[in-house]
Amino acid sequence: MIILDTSILRSISPDSSSANLLHAISVAAHETIAMPWMVREELAAQKAIKYQDMHTKAAEALDALRRAAPWADTPEVGDGNAERHREYWRGMWTPPLVVIPTSEEALREGVYREANLLPPCRLVKDIKTGARDTAIWLSAVEYAREHPDETVYFVSANTKDFGDGSSPLPFPMNRDIVGMEDRFQILTSIEDLAALFTETTDITAEAAAEALDTREVRQAIAHESLTRYSRTRLQAAFPINEFSDRTLIEDADEWKVLEANVGSVDDVQGYRIGEHEWCTATVVWHLVGSFHSVIGYAFGAVSWPTTVLFNLSGDPNLTVVRAKAPVPATADVVNELGVPAPDWAELESTLTELRREKAITARQLIDEQHAQSIRQRGLPRAYEGALKRRLAANLLNRLTDESAPPS
Repeated sequence: MIILDTSILRSISPDSSSANLLHAISVAAHETIAMPWMVREELAAQKAIKYQDMHTKAAEALDALRRAAPWADTPEVGDGNAERHREYWRGMWTPPLVVIPTSEEALREGVYREANLLPPCRLVKDIKTGARDTAIWLSAVEYAREHPDETVYFVSANTKDFGDGSSPLPFPMNRDIVGMEDRFQILTSIEDLAALFTETTDITAEAAAEALDTREVRQAIAHESLTRYSRTRLQAAFPINEFSDRTLIEDADEWKVLEANVGSVDDVQGYRIGEHEWCTATVVWHLVGSFHSVIGYAFGAVSWPTTVLFNLSGDPNLTVVRAKAPVPATADVVNELGVPAPDWAELESTLTELRREKAITARQLIDEQHAQSIRQRGLPRAYEGALKRRLAANLLNRLTDESAPPS
């Protein structure tokens, strides 16, 4: 079990190469990576406090603008939602991390040690600190005691409070790990983890692209994209016709991926873990699919930016580490993939039917409004025709005709 302190996670981004390494160790080395509950809450709190501070400054700036402006339409910043912000950051590291509990006993002991200045608590500028550090430390200690068959690697850059693993711990921290000294190890950086579990290896972007461009991987990516975005409104690009390089973009309802293709492969990092070579890379996949939209049934393409982890030795065992929402593919990609153009003759028939249905609906609405107005106003029959024409004009002004298909 690898347990990370706040100081480690605060120094790296969830989309960084260090985060990719954590994914590789978790998947390829089969090591569980965790953070104590107290670490997760501390990280979320730090982000929420920064958000609240920026929100307050924005509100003050708009208030000053409102006082200086000669008009009354200065926008409002609105109420801040710090809890929503915290909830967002609570989920940023899971996966690859799991959360282990911070017990009530650990929290109580943290307050007790801070009050009595017992390590890892200490005095900083005449202020007692360290209750949260103690709770984090004891979360790792309690996990080690409850799992006697596991080696625990506690990783923290906070060497002032937790040491660097090379020197004896002060009392009562030395007492905390009595009997576990051989399987409770303190590391101070992600680099220490990398040296312990991996060996770096050079892998070219061409080799990575070749390993990804297999039928099994393409099918896995197509399935993964459908799983993630089956209920998401996407937009897809498609060619205007078979003779033009121009494309159109439409909302892609009922999007179904038919094939996945490897696009760009960048930021390649290789690791040797045990007998296998693993790789992380930033990959843009080009997905071709079918969909329904205002033009009817059509084929289109989207581009899906991802970061993936995969094995170069045998079964790729591909994992999508991170992903952004698919976006419409560029015209060059659409043409390169050979996406079929719509059947505009069929489209014209569809649009004609839509216009006919809209005309029928409009006529029904006119008749209903006309009858309602006559009942309410009791107008003489001589005025009924004029009223009906006015109602028709008002309604038709609100109805927008479908545009004709491009030539």
